[in-house]
Amino acid sequence: GGLGTGGMTSPARQRPPPSHRRVILHCDADAFFVQVERHRDPSLRRVSAVAVQQHQDVIAVDAGARAAGVRKHSSPWDARAALATVGGRLVHVHVNAGQRVSYRPYLAASAALHALLASHEMAEAIRAAITHHGAAEAVAG
Repeated sequence: GGLGTGGMTSPARQRPPPSHRRVILHCDADAFFVQVERHRDPSLRRVSAVAVQQHQDVIAVDAGARAAGVRKHSSPWDARAALATVGGRLVHVHVNAGQRVSYRPYLAASAALHALLASHEMAEAIRAAITHHGAAEAVAG
């Protein structure tokens, strides 16, 4: 026998029953700050290219802004010029009444997203998708 097996071969590893299987869900919240700003300002939902700046740095870029040539850490001036060519917008992160950056809306949105992902309803939706489509298709879809 092999080392650590005491000379005995181990039985084939069995799959756990469906009620004990785990699903690992990767949720990529692409351009999270952009999505939060779209939620905060509904007029941004009609804009196909949006980037978010904090001070003199672009910190979030959606797919439309990326297609226009805007990248994270672009200068706001370059980003604004590129976005202007496609009717896009550059917005600043939330600031409080004292004009200081406040992450409050982003923290609240993150907490809401985590609550949704941890909810029973989400677990049931994932379970149904896997049961109906199989794991590979549920993940790819």
